[in-house]
Amino acid sequence: MPNQLKNHLRWKNLPIRILKAKHGPAQNNSLHSHDDFYELVLVEQGKGFHRINKQNIPIEAGNIFCIPPGIPHNYNSNTIFTIYNVLIGKPFLDYFQHDLSGTDIYHLFFGMPYRHKNHFECVHLTNQHFLQCILILEEIIQEEQLNHPGSRTAVLSNCMQLILLICRNGKIRSDDRVSMNICQISRVLASLDEHFEKTWNLESMAKYAHTSISSFRQQFLAITGESPIQYLLHLRLNKARALLQLEQQNISEISRACGFASSNYFSRQFKRFFGFSPHYRK
Repeated sequence: MPNQLKNHLRWKNLPIRILKAKHGPAQNNSLHSHDDFYELVLVEQGKGFHRINKQNIPIEAGNIFCIPPGIPHNYNSNTIFTIYNVLIGKPFLDYFQHDLSGTDIYHLFFGMPYRHKNHFECVHLTNQHFLQCILILEEIIQEEQLNHPGSRTAVLSNCMQLILLICRNGKIRSDDRVSMNICQISRVLASLDEHFEKTWNLESMAKYAHTSISSFRQQFLAITGESPIQYLLHLRLNKARALLQLEQQNISEISRACGFASSNYFSRQFKRFFGFSPHYRK
């Protein structure tokens, strides 16, 4: 049976929902997946195992992780442990994608779908920041239950604050090679997003990731599904499209602002990628 976000929502026009759940020996531990939403999980109390990609991964209080759409998973434990499930639809991510995509944790959770087929990462916060997250989550749950005038605005504001807190302060604690590669690539993605207009090439990207060009190219493709140059081109084109919709600059100015040396080359690539000319806004 489809597991769609619309069946979980408190308000149909707000594509996010917070649920609090307990897992343990008596719980139904069959595999399940989500059709059209991400599940951001914060472990509040206890410890157990999260089964994903045929791995049984130990989890405990303080862990934060994200399960993308379409990935079967479940939990099991000999004792009870408590988690918060933050169900996030793509329309909610659109609120802050262009801002938070400059952080490596955003890319780790929401920007690298290929990674989740092969590996899994937990993010950690300091005790102070994690406690802040729990307080925000409890306030959201209370607002959803009260449903007073302004409750949806309060929930939207608190959810954004939660995502911001995690993306700014989250850290990965892992020493294995795969995790280190993922961290390196996520930092490169964040830097590309923040400085997309600069002159980047394979050498400068690999240098930023502190690895060789051949190793960087291989890791980048495995994690993102695109070559580094192809990824940068598509990133710049998406940035340009956003500027074309919002700014009054002409096409030549926008192409330069997005790192294209030639407006003719920009126009050709734009039409090839989107299927229509950048002149469409006229």
